[in-house]
Amino acid sequence: MQEADSDNNKDEGFFCLLDGLSVGDLTSFAWENESDTETDERGDVSVFREVLSPLDSKEKTQQIRVSSASKIPVSEDHNRHIFPLAYKSSGYCTRDGKVQRPQVQVVDMGPRRGNGLITRTALRRGEVVYTEQTLMATQIPQTETINKREELFSIRACQNCFRSMEPITSCRTANSLASLPLPHLWPVSDVTLLDEAMKASSPRNGQDKFGRIQCRLCHAWFCTIHCKTIHNRKMGSCCIATQALESLLCFRDIDEPYEVQAAVTWAVRMFVAETQRFRVSNTLLGSLLEGFCGEASDLTALELGILSKHENGLLWTYTLQPIYESLVRLLRLTPDEQESLSLMFLHELASKAGRNGFGMLTQSPFKAYYAGILRNSGGRGSKRHEGLMKQVAQALGSQRLERGMDRVVEDKVAPEIVAVFPLTARINHSCVPNAQVQSQEFVDARIDVVALRDIAAGEEITISYIGCGRTSGSKSTSRRRRELLAKYLFTCECPRCTAKE
Repeated sequence: MQEADSDNNKDEGFFCLLDGLSVGDLTSFAWENESDTETDERGDVSVFREVLSPLDSKEKTQQIRVSSASKIPVSEDHNRHIFPLAYKSSGYCTRDGKVQRPQVQVVDMGPRRGNGLITRTALRRGEVVYTEQTLMATQIPQTETINKREELFSIRACQNCFRSMEPITSCRTANSLASLPLPHLWPVSDVTLLDEAMKASSPRNGQDKFGRIQCRLCHAWFCTIHCKTIHNRKMGSCCIATQALESLLCFRDIDEPYEVQAAVTWAVRMFVAETQRFRVSNTLLGSLLEGFCGEASDLTALELGILSKHENGLLWTYTLQPIYESLVRLLRLTPDEQESLSLMFLHELASKAGRNGFGMLTQSPFKAYYAGILRNSGGRGSKRHEGLMKQVAQALGSQRLERGMDRVVEDKVAPEIVAVFPLTARINHSCVPNAQVQSQEFVDARIDVVALRDIAAGEEITISYIGCGRTSGSKSTSRRRRELLAKYLFTCECPRCTAKE
């Protein structure tokens, strides 16, 4: 992300992704068809079975389209340590479990712009520059849903991969008696009642006939036992992670409620994961965020947390002190642990999320459902398609499909998450970007960075932090600059902003 001030240590965070290996140390290879074998003829090692063996049964995990990336060559000395770290931390584009290296390079763009990404090869419009898996993501909790389902989130989703688990009945409006046609095309099977025998054999976790699991204590959902295992390995316990977010929502230790902020939500979840990691390995994954924009002191400028009076009684500042105290009690942090897992560390996590995080909706099951209707109805314009569309509209409470109706459905079935991506966070802003971020379908909180136009080799990759095209095209220069200064603490000097209006 773009810097307001210079930082001489920005490369450190990126190099941590590969355990100290710089980009120049890695030789790139062209993409070619590969098998699932451990080692191919080039000596490149597949880490699918080593790193992702718990995910073998997740069918859609392997349905990742090929990007312009190429593999990272592996040495025998490093493959056991570097690749698990590289994949789990950044998760560059994979196919058949192969770890790949994107054709980009992190470079110093000067004291005002900080780090940036340049492409190593020429890219065509619409080409995927690279795919990246999130370092950490979290679903945004909704306070109004607690009394409805006794669950933390308004949309049921796996708490590890964030795939929607909402059934087709979730789309129907309250005043409509009609149901969506061809329900078998909906990609998510309905949540069935748990078998009594299963309840007796597993008093804490219930599993339905499709293998989905719900913790009966915290009501967290997981699409498979593999996702639950990975989540708890990372977070320690789904109950601890849920209780931490509940404390954020003021249900336990904070008396005065306040607006739920995505960056603070992410910081709390990351703090829980860091606590688990610190207790297991005595290290903090937060080192991967070194060099990112965002300091603990940015909390007030970003207006994150709870507004409180300063010690001198004159200044008002933002703090996460009540949330931190709740986390200390919940996680039972010792005085020694609090030295590393401090309030300032929590402030820093929130600031970095505020300046580097992405808010997104995971792919809606409705889109896959609609694509299935097109395949089974003869396509647009056919009488069968028109009849099915009329039934869909009636189920959604209307006589005909209208513009924006898909967004209404997404609000009911597509979970909203905030995520931080270590490599994508290095991309600078431009009001005339040459790339944009797109989310993939049902694939473990991964994103694509896609070229909006032809990009020459050696050219800097830029995205818009405040939208592009119709989203920002009508905004004046002064408005765009005010928005960027308020949200990201820098003044934009891209060609569009510096040109005379």
